[in-house]
Amino acid sequence: MNLARPLLISDSTDLIDECARLAAASGAELHVISHAAADRSRWSHAPLVLVDMAGAAAVEKFPRRSGVIVVTFGASDAVDPDAWRIAVSIGAEHVVCLPDASDWLAEQLSARVDEPAHDGRLVAFLSASGGAGASTLAAACAVRASAHGETSLLIDGDRLGGGIDLVIGGEDAAGIRWPELVDTRGRLATSAFRQALPLMSGISVLSWDREGSPEASADSWNAVLDAGMRGFDLTVVDLPRNPGGDSVSIVSRANSVVLVVSARVRGTIAAARLLEEITPLATDIRIVVRERPGGVRPEAVAQILGVPLHGTIPLGSSFTDDGQLPKLPDALLEACVMQGAGRRSTHAA
Repeated sequence: MNLARPLLISDSTDLIDECARLAAASGAELHVISHAAADRSRWSHAPLVLVDMAGAAAVEKFPRRSGVIVVTFGASDAVDPDAWRIAVSIGAEHVVCLPDASDWLAEQLSARVDEPAHDGRLVAFLSASGGAGASTLAAACAVRASAHGETSLLIDGDRLGGGIDLVIGGEDAAGIRWPELVDTRGRLATSAFRQALPLMSGISVLSWDREGSPEASADSWNAVLDAGMRGFDLTVVDLPRNPGGDSVSIVSRANSVVLVVSARVRGTIAAARLLEEITPLATDIRIVVRERPGGVRPEAVAQILGVPLHGTIPLGSSFTDDGQLPKLPDALLEACVMQGAGRRSTHAA
């Protein structure tokens, strides 16, 4: 069974005919299945997935992945608002209106011809409060994955955070930083992207610098995440404390979200507020509690939040921000990024 073909999930004869025509013109072989026949294998392995609006329910519970497009008929300047809601619900990157966007969609199909199917994991890290250690934990998880034979990419999602390259002592490493990509549009070539990134502690890193830069556009974020998930086994994104704008899209696309909570009353309250915002977006939320002297027990924090505890950062873990990553339990690092860990549960608060 050849899974490495662009996939269209639709029951609409008209949409199937139009997408098949574009695929044929692009030299791509399109595989078409009905809503009822949608399965995880084809969803996970297809280099590109097109879904009509009615097909969202069939894939909403599937793992988030890159390269998903919602396709509909209509004018590009008058997109049905429901199409955007559906795109968020399934982690799609684009809404395409045919025939207006036919040329663009044909380019996307053509780009997938002969491209090996690869869909790496995307894990987003968030701190519920300042100083919880999400950036350091994110970097440690990426380094640990590399040490265990996976290719990993660490992306700095906080433009005002001072640069995650400082966390692992790579500020002098040669390679591109975010300011060189903030206006990127379209598709990044995976091999060129990997070669351009600096290597730090065995991982590829895309960091902000300390010179000031405009924010990255939504298009550049999509291009970077796409290239990361195509080219790496694991892509780790360190997000700012207050998720908004592009952070919301990243959380909705992530295979899992790791929320780092300080074992203080204030940190637990902050985590509860943050969970209210990200729970509708994320399919898999993992809680890590950073223990504090005299603080709230980690198990109590998890029970209050109603989310399973995936691990703790033990007392005495030194987060000095001097370029040296702290020694953290291997089981903790694995629990943060492993594939297919338990789904969010609903413990009584």
